[in-house]
Amino acid sequence: MITEQMFGVLIMMMNSLSYRSIHNGAKKAPERRTGESTVVSNLRRHFVKFFAAAIVFVVLFSGMLIVQSYASESHPAPAAEGERIISVSSGDTLWEIARRVQPQGTDLREVVYEIKLRNGLSSSVLRSGQTLIVPEQMD
Repeated sequence: MITEQMFGVLIMMMNSLSYRSIHNGAKKAPERRTGESTVVSNLRRHFVKFFAAAIVFVVLFSGMLIVQSYASESHPAPAAEGERIISVSSGDTLWEIARRVQPQGTDLREVVYEIKLRNGLSSSVLRSGQTLIVPEQMD
């Protein structure tokens, strides 16, 4: 028969064996950080977020400045002697105006290009009341 002493030893052995078998191969729990290293970790994380936000802000701000500088309306130099000033009427197009001032034997595309270049136009769209300066060579 099993005595009380043997029963106690048996229970102890079973407990130690079962404890080992259950936790055999288990990974060690990560060590908890001390208060100071947690603070340093939080500060580092916040600094990285702040730095990333600052970079995004600088990139967006720079892009807006570049777009604004190219989008600003440029004013051509005043008409020089020999150049004509034409006022755009309702329905006028750059191509019609170029055809009116086109010298004999000149390509119409070149005339349109010269008028656009002289007036700082980025497209062929005109507004009623707008003034255009026709370069001297076009007369």
